[in-house]
Amino acid sequence: ILFLLIGLQLRGIIETVRDGAFLQLVGEVALMSLIVIIVRILWVFPATYIPRWLFPSVRKHDPFPSWRSVTIVAWTGLRGGISLAAALALPLTTASGASFPERDLLIALTFGIILVTLAGQGLSLTPLIQFIHVPSDTTVEQERQRARLAASQAAQARLTELSGQEWVPENLLTHLQTRYEEKTHRLEGLLDGSTTDEVIDDGQARRRLHQEVVSAERGVVISLRDRGQIDDEILHDIERELDLEEQQLQ
Repeated sequence: ILFLLIGLQLRGIIETVRDGAFLQLVGEVALMSLIVIIVRILWVFPATYIPRWLFPSVRKHDPFPSWRSVTIVAWTGLRGGISLAAALALPLTTASGASFPERDLLIALTFGIILVTLAGQGLSLTPLIQFIHVPSDTTVEQERQRARLAASQAAQARLTELSGQEWVPENLLTHLQTRYEEKTHRLEGLLDGSTTDEVIDDGQARRRLHQEVVSAERGVVISLRDRGQIDDEILHDIERELDLEEQQLQ
């Protein structure tokens, strides 16, 4: 709504600006935008690091961020609705009834600065991230791996508890224990960084190989149904078994 309002007013504001004044307005917008960007950069870095230098409690709970992350925060000071609302809130007239001095200029400057920061800083954000080599955030992935590790360790513990039960087949128990030992080892390696890409690729290759085998089984069963050697009920029963195998592989 704010940008709609400024759009309705901007045409009238521009029409009141003559050619020479328009060029002056463009220069003022460029200068003010540069000042706004520089001031934010000069403010963000001290505001980020000084409290951590002065207060160990802050540093303990929130360690020093990398300069790359702070640079991105400093550069993303995009202006928008609040700045525009403040400019539009200026009254049309003063208490004496006279026109508010330079109201149109202030609105035009505000709109120009918003345009520069949204378009200029916004479009340059991706190149800036690539230029300073900002690492990807792995926090979510680490939390996911820790949850998987905890689940895998719980499965191992439960298998150990069931190892003495008479109803548990020894060969199946051994297979599952080996499987979860490998899974736990791989997850621990991913968390501490000791697992190589080759190990991860081996796991992916193993899953793909199993999927290829299941797909071959499915194709043969469908072919048998098409040739009339089995009916649809048998096909559906075997497909359910194959679906279960695929879910277990995933």
